[in-house]
Amino acid sequence: MKIEALSIIQIQEALKWHQKRLSMGDDIPTMSELADIAGISRQTLYKFIKGERAEFGEVAQIRLSRMLMKVSEEPNYMQTNIARIDLTSGVPRIRFGV
Repeated sequence: MKIEALSIIQIQEALKWHQKRLSMGDDIPTMSELADIAGISRQTLYKFIKGERAEFGEVAQIRLSRMLMKVSEEPNYMQTNIARIDLTSGVPRIRFGV
C-alpha cells in the first residue's frame, strides 16, 4: 500500500513559508513544535529545509507530510500577518491575512 506524501521540494517550500510567517509574528507553531508533531528532531527538520541531508527516508517524508496537513487544517493557521496585493476589485488594495 502506497501512502501519499508531499514531495521533498513541496515540504521544503512549505517549511520555508512557515519560517517566514514565524518571522512576521504569526501565531503558529514553532519549528521545534513542528518537529515534535512530526516525530523528528529539530536538527533533522532544519537539515531537511536546507537540503543538507543527501537522503531522507520515506518515513520522514510521510511524517512531515502528515504534520503539514494536520497543522494547515487548524483554523488559526489560516490567519496571517503577511500583506498581499488584492487585484480582484480592479483597484489594487493591500490586504492582510488569507
